Amino acid sequence: MISRVFNTISQRLHAFRKDNDGSATVEALLWVPVIGYFMIMIADVSFVFYGKAQALRILQDANRAYSVGSITSEAATEARITSVYSSMFSGKTPDSVKTDVVDGIIISTIKVPATNHVSIGSIPFITNVVVTVTSQHYEETAVGV
Repeated sequence: MISRVFNTISQRLHAFRKDNDGSATVEALLWVPVIGYFMIMIADVSFVFYGKAQALRILQDANRAYSVGSITSEAATEARITSVYSSMFSGKTPDSVKTDVVDGIIISTIKVPATNHVSIGSIPFITNVVVTVTSQHYEETAVGV
């Protein structure tokens, strides 16, 4: 009696182990969250690179305005950069903005926490990353007319 029960259980376990029905469902249940998390990470990193590109554009525009005289001082250039950055990124402010003129070259630098640009924050170590963007532009000089 016991051996017959044991054989029946053994046969059913063997059949269960060899059966492939539902294996795709189990694999999908395991892999879909992993793939979804990687896609969210890719989106977060892409947003950081997008924010860096936008910060560079803001710096270049401000340097160009200072170069041609639309902005008259380094402090005004820094204020313009901060203002445009804040309006573009929903009131978030950069850590620092610095503009200097060295040998006729306008050099502006902005330091921004990467967390200003992430959408979800799926990457834990990104909270310590500071993105630094620098732009240089020749200062225009008035040529005698």
